[in-house]
Amino acid sequence: MTQEGAGQRPRSVTLAVGALSIALLIGVAILWFGWRVPTAALVALVLVGGLIIGTARRRNWARWTLVILTITSTVLTQSFVRFQLTFGVLVPIATVAQLTLEAVGLWLLFRPDGRRWYRHNASSSA
Repeated sequence: MTQEGAGQRPRSVTLAVGALSIALLIGVAILWFGWRVPTAALVALVLVGGLIIGTARRRNWARWTLVILTITSTVLTQSFVRFQLTFGVLVPIATVAQLTLEAVGLWLLFRPDGRRWYRHNASSSA
């Protein structure tokens, strides 16, 4: 068994990064092709993509920023549900898939092995 605290990324964090990356790509596609706002799609790709990379690189601040950003955007997008329904069935289905992947990804980041991995990094850099 590996020492996750010592260095190797836990499987839960790897799966979280994968789920969050897929959710990001879905969100970018919705913004670009569904809503026709490519500038917002590119900003989201760079901003959230950078946070996901930071999270994968054991940056606890990136993990927490990603959590705050995800929760905030989820709350704010609730007002757009009716608007999204005007796009037919594909955008709402993609949105549900995106939200599900985000929830699973965030849950995986905060499983005990992930928390230990991030905590070990914080204590070793202090």
